[in-house]
Amino acid sequence: MGRFDLHIITFITLCISMVQCSFAQTYHLKQELKEQFAESNGELWFTSYLGFEKSKFPVDFVIGQDGETYRAILQYPMSDKKLYYDGDYSDEDNFSLAEYDESGTLTGHLKLSKKPDHISAEWYVTDVESTVSILLIPDKIGRIKNPVVPMAANYKGNFMGNVVDCKAYYQKNGLLLILTSNDQQVELLLEYKDDLFSTYEMVNTQLFDHTYDKVIFQITENKLSTQLVRSGKSTLMELSLTEILPAKTIYIAGYKSHLDVSLPVQLGKKFQKWTSSILALTDKDKQRIQNENIEDDFSFEERYKEWVGVDTKISYFDTNYMSGDVFIYTSDGLAMESFVYDRLKDKFLDITDVISSKAIKTLNNSKTEMYSQVQISADGFLFHGEYDVNFGLQKSKLSFADIATSDQDIIANKALRKHFLNK
Repeated sequence: MGRFDLHIITFITLCISMVQCSFAQTYHLKQELKEQFAESNGELWFTSYLGFEKSKFPVDFVIGQDGETYRAILQYPMSDKKLYYDGDYSDEDNFSLAEYDESGTLTGHLKLSKKPDHISAEWYVTDVESTVSILLIPDKIGRIKNPVVPMAANYKGNFMGNVVDCKAYYQKNGLLLILTSNDQQVELLLEYKDDLFSTYEMVNTQLFDHTYDKVIFQITENKLSTQLVRSGKSTLMELSLTEILPAKTIYIAGYKSHLDVSLPVQLGKKFQKWTSSILALTDKDKQRIQNENIEDDFSFEERYKEWVGVDTKISYFDTNYMSGDVFIYTSDGLAMESFVYDRLKDKFLDITDVISSKAIKTLNNSKTEMYSQVQISADGFLFHGEYDVNFGLQKSKLSFADIATSDQDIIANKALRKHFLNK
């Protein structure tokens, strides 16, 4: 069995375990919701949804109506906390529900808009400009699609006789696509849509040697299809999924705070130990949020006021290497760490493993800040020192093109040198 097969199995196992837990939870939610309509004389209708808060974090949502009143329950997987909703049945497609906690305290509002294949919902307090989006997919459709977002994905195919490689990185501000063909590289940042297998559209876009009037990306479970429109003529570029980087996501919501963790999943023992050590840094906040209760003077404007967790930004991912930044937000402050991971050897590489000591000395002599960390990007190495909460992170790049033309042996690691410079 190959490495790719093992990663697919790991990804599917994570999905199945989440779905099995969620199935049982949804059943109990539906039974509880039926009891709330015990005194109703109308015809009852119930629908179960697999929800995704911020189009990413899973929730179970069950809604019912008797022709006069809407009632609903939302619950986060592996959590005992529930939120309850009710509202008048006045409009079947666009309606708002009041939200309450288990004690009956008003904690917000939910505005829902029915689409042909899903519901777009927005949680808000009193200011509708400050919202949290929730995508609700009908239960059966949602579980068939099983739309768990990966952290990164690689695609490959042919277009106009040339091989095209595409690396997709799922970041907080959008989906970053890096397409490479014949030594040409194009970076495109696509803003997230409200569904997970989405169509993205860009206009007046440069892609390799041509500028297109319109570029339409369609992302499905195993393919990236791109429709290129120029002067009224359309050309299709299809790239097949070759590998995914599954994401370990943890989302725990309290009343004032929420914990949001996103880390890559790998099979190596050293990598698992590393991610466990990062998760341990959030244990104190996790326990606090799980035990968070509404206080007597609670105001629902405080909902979602505090955010803690782990955010991973992948900068490079292929069959041999993975690299990126990990940002750890806790009540104690912000910590940040860059990493270069050898996937074949299950080994982390520090700056001295990647760059020769002479090159490091040259870099540090030319800057006021000492470089201590390194990461791989699409076209070179990025160097930086310690993260500063006031000034952020100052990075310098050393491109593979400059390294290839240098007289020095800049890359210390022979395997890295062969992989990126082919020498």
